[in-house]
Amino acid sequence: MPAQLPPSEQTGTAHIPPAHSSVPQGDSHLVTSDRIEISDVINLLHGENSGFRCIITDGVEVGLLVDTIGGDIACFRGWSPNGSHIEFSLGEVDGDRYVAKPDGTGLALIAPSDEDEDTSFLGWSPDSSRIAFLHYHDQGEDLYVVKPDGSERTHVAHTDFVRNQLPRKMWNIHRKSPGWSPDGKYIAFIGGDVNETSIFGVKPDGTDFTMITRMTKPGLHLVLEWAPDGSAIAFTHSVDDAVVLYVVKPDGSQLTQITSDEPGSKVSKPKWSSDCMRIAFEYDPDGTNNLFTVKPDGGQLTQLTHMTEDDRSRPPEWRWAPDGELIAFLQRRGTTGKYYVAKPDGSEIAQVTHAEGDVDHWGMEWSPDGTRIAFVSSRGGNRDIWVVKPDGSDLTQVTYSEGEDYTQRLSWSPDGTYIVFAYAINDDILPYVVKPDGSELTPITHIDGYIGLIGPEWSPDGSRIVFLHGGICVANVESLGVQPAPASATPNAN
Repeated sequence: MPAQLPPSEQTGTAHIPPAHSSVPQGDSHLVTSDRIEISDVINLLHGENSGFRCIITDGVEVGLLVDTIGGDIACFRGWSPNGSHIEFSLGEVDGDRYVAKPDGTGLALIAPSDEDEDTSFLGWSPDSSRIAFLHYHDQGEDLYVVKPDGSERTHVAHTDFVRNQLPRKMWNIHRKSPGWSPDGKYIAFIGGDVNETSIFGVKPDGTDFTMITRMTKPGLHLVLEWAPDGSAIAFTHSVDDAVVLYVVKPDGSQLTQITSDEPGSKVSKPKWSSDCMRIAFEYDPDGTNNLFTVKPDGGQLTQLTHMTEDDRSRPPEWRWAPDGELIAFLQRRGTTGKYYVAKPDGSEIAQVTHAEGDVDHWGMEWSPDGTRIAFVSSRGGNRDIWVVKPDGSDLTQVTYSEGEDYTQRLSWSPDGTYIVFAYAINDDILPYVVKPDGSELTPITHIDGYIGLIGPEWSPDGSRIVFLHGGICVANVESLGVQPAPASATPNAN
């Protein structure tokens, strides 16, 4: 029999196994400001009856949503689109999927998992009112839709695809599935069997179930990406040692092959521009992996980067501008990387950074209004944050780390007024916020330790920041009281 999910009345009161009952605490040698003083950090979830306990001092409000010290591994999976909930897994990487409100209330087990069964990444409806997920078991896969509180779980569709029969490295074929249409009225997902998959579509109530793609050659669909206006779906299809990019209408019409199906020719990471005029993707037609753009009908295929095998020390880096009218990308030559900005058709290209020698850049992010680009660069000797306009003007160094210290993993606030980032000093990696001009550099917390491989990350509404620190932590931005901190306590802000 297929795996039996718990009924919704049980999942609404899901119980996370008790975690370790204490968290390291105390003053950090990094912070001397008494404005931001966190005297204690404790768990929001310590078992069934603990409830939410949050610390509010004269400084920052921080709660530890899930403790991992001495307990199961907790992995932050993302925010709901409106910032009302946090999604996380507990246990193994493919472990049980939970959601909770940032204040620790509303905990719900959405999708359980065990050794023989697992769940794909959850897909939030655009209005955050529902969650879709695929549950895999030895007789296929089942698509469910459920509310964030775990109620009204609905079985929507079933296919015979048994993911466990594939090599584990192929399990990410569902990482963009299920995908809600932008208007929230339709769900597209990948299903079929282990020899041939298709894209299926269905309404959230289980009606209008249909097969969207019928390929002439059997193979595996890898990812799917809705156009922002819902007019089409871009997807990749693996067959005969090729990964091919296609575009199709949601009703299955106008299936268009975009790239070659010659063996060895491989596409990855398709991403629509916000205006739906072009699709950017990484393409490996000749042994090198470069950035291309194309129109949805297959016209005007344009190569933007021209890296050789010697330049491929890491995957391509690129980002669409928020309005879709520009695309920024990194062009590498040996050990030197430079940022460029261009129109999607390759015209009006502008070199954004000009440092020579053994200089590289990482982590490029557009500001929400598209007027600036933030990135980490080694051009000053250390890895620090810089901000620049898309035409290359007004280059500003934001942080000034010293010695072996460095910055990483930056993220703009939704209103573009602050940048949150991870700062590595000695054996600690701590979250900080700073204005794009380098002012108001402020630590979020002064508890020593390692904040983990994910985050810090802003909530969609800009009210909170999530980061890992012995578990999943949530900081209330309103209580942050951002102000300059002593230079001796922070990354050098000269």
